[in-house]
Amino acid sequence: MNGWKVSKLAGVALVGVTLGGLGLRAASAEPAPRMESALRHLNEAREELRMAHSAAGEHREQALDFTVRAIRQVEQAIDLDNRHRERRERR
Repeated sequence: MNGWKVSKLAGVALVGVTLGGLGLRAASAEPAPRMESALRHLNEAREELRMAHSAAGEHREQALDFTVRAIRQVEQAIDLDNRHRERRERR
């Protein structure tokens, strides 16, 4: 995978997760299956980026950094959603 494809993959993943996060509904009683799916895809992308051998190492490293940041954001969104769900269930 060349550096351009790696950077593009990470950028698309980050945008998708960001936009997906905007769709979270605090009133939803269901777990966040799309966020869980996005998290799985981001983890897969992180592993692909780690294994990628590219002449564009700096771009690969930046894409990896963006992907790791996106993973943290999705994990935080899922955690927040879970806490909101627990509060609603206690009422």
